[in-house]
Amino acid sequence: MRPFTLDRTSHINYNLWMISAIVLWVAFYLIIRSVSLAHGGHALAWDLGWYAEIAKNGYTFNGNPNQPQVVAFLPLYPFILGLFLKLGVGIEWALIIAPILLSMAGFWLIFRALVHVIPIADAFLLVLLFMGSPFSIYFLNGYSECLYLLLFGVFLYAMLARKNQFFAALFAGVATAVRPHALVLFAVYLVWEFDRHRGSEDGKEWVQSIALVAPLFALGFLLTCAYYYFTFGDLFLYKNIMIAWGFDQFSDGFGAVVDHLRSQILHLGVPDLRSLAIGFAPEIAKLQLWSFVVLALMFWRRLPKTVLAYGVMIVAFSLLATIGSVNLGRHMATNIALPALLVVLTGSLSNLDSVGKVSAYKWVFRPFRYSLIVLLLLFSLFAQAVFINRFFTLQWVS
Repeated sequence: MRPFTLDRTSHINYNLWMISAIVLWVAFYLIIRSVSLAHGGHALAWDLGWYAEIAKNGYTFNGNPNQPQVVAFLPLYPFILGLFLKLGVGIEWALIIAPILLSMAGFWLIFRALVHVIPIADAFLLVLLFMGSPFSIYFLNGYSECLYLLLFGVFLYAMLARKNQFFAALFAGVATAVRPHALVLFAVYLVWEFDRHRGSEDGKEWVQSIALVAPLFALGFLLTCAYYYFTFGDLFLYKNIMIAWGFDQFSDGFGAVVDHLRSQILHLGVPDLRSLAIGFAPEIAKLQLWSFVVLALMFWRRLPKTVLAYGVMIVAFSLLATIGSVNLGRHMATNIALPALLVVLTGSLSNLDSVGKVSAYKWVFRPFRYSLIVLLLLFSLFAQAVFINRFFTLQWVS
């Protein structure tokens, strides 16, 4: 894929717009959160209490995986929170400051990575939609997705901007100590390497280089397993906790996986009236997933293959790892391919092709394109505001 470049002035403008958009998004979240807490909300709602406990007191395990345990949470994000505590920051403030800093850096890196493979205007719109996703509250609400976002941004930047396979693999591997679905980044890397070397004669060297860096893609998860073994005597403690809590679909073999997928797909096709109580969140998650599937089939030739591969793998992970659809939105929050597809769709509708050329009627079609983007953002931000309020007041999610 050929890098897309613009003049220096255009880069400066879009850079400033991107920074401004990120700051406004953070301010939007803080305002809704403050209003929610002022009306009886809980600052340490849901999993935030678990993260706070680990950051303050470390990991403990009483030997019974059937009971709620802090070892069910991967360690890297609580470690980062612990660093803030050592600096004298209170845990409630750490759960606000850390996600803001990590997410802002993550979105900026993703933007800077994407400008190397798509027009800068499209990269700006893509990150805007990604940031404005109804479920991007997970990047700011204190969950570990904020650290995953930063590591994903470093991975993309190393891969797309620097073309450095070692650092791409290293940071993807570190991300597996934050969120299990970071393992899908290995498939994204394979697609990128295949596309980069397609038609070349160095096939043997390509295979050897993949073999050398492949173990790095599971580095964080492997280190976590080693930590659990030397601390609690169980190398597979994380998996055993997931089995006990009912989140492991692979524990009963291939038949269980097939049954789960069948029931999951049936569930995703049926509206759930109970979602009225949590602001239609599960139904919007279903809509996101099906929209991605339909759009991916329509526009798969027009997307960077790495982004599309990431989207496909995240959808597969969501179907395998999610029970029902309440947590589906949480998994789909990290799916950058969905906003990428929306940018491609609006570009096609406005007669804008993938390399930025426009028809003679560009002044008619471009406002149409941006109007669609604005409508999508307004809907997404409204839904995001509802989810933020529900998260802190009704203790919804997870």
